[in-house]
Amino acid sequence: MRKSENNPLTNDEMQEIERKKLKNKVHKNKRIDLAITKQIQDDLRNPPPKIRIDDVNALRYKSLQYFESCDAIGTLPSMLGLARSLGHSRSNLYYYIDKHPNTPSTEFLEIVRDSISEMLDYASLTRKVDNSTAIFMQKSIHQRIDKAELLVHTTNQTNNILVSPESIEEIQKKYLMFAPEPDTDI
Repeated sequence: MRKSENNPLTNDEMQEIERKKLKNKVHKNKRIDLAITKQIQDDLRNPPPKIRIDDVNALRYKSLQYFESCDAIGTLPSMLGLARSLGHSRSNLYYYIDKHPNTPSTEFLEIVRDSISEMLDYASLTRKVDNSTAIFMQKSIHQRIDKAELLVHTTNQTNNILVSPESIEEIQKKYLMFAPEPDTDI
């Protein structure tokens, strides 16, 4: 390889460096795949004990363990993985969030969901995950949208009751009744 800063790399040396990078990436991906597969198999053989979702302290403890295990194997956390580590399905976790608003557990889970979404954003921005996949996941799992649609409702100013839009004829009648009569001399 290169002996000093003044000697540029040859094409063969650059190709060798790229081969090593690719080999390391493939090995890392295989390790992650094996770790995830082993975890799923372990969970199927011996499911983790169900944590009571309404016990916010247990929820925090197990969530922290889950985040640490993701960090150890080099994967991004997900709500699905968190739910599995808590002994629940993802749909059960979302059901709890939906049916128990403003509880300490739900508030904590919302913070966790936002944190996972933020990690996905960062990984996408730093090109650690595929942008298309990140966009799809943000839309399907984290309720992100590309655009906001505004719906305009008119209200009756005296008692704030929503009223239906009037037809053109109704608007004309309402305002023309105050207009002076046209001159008939012309």
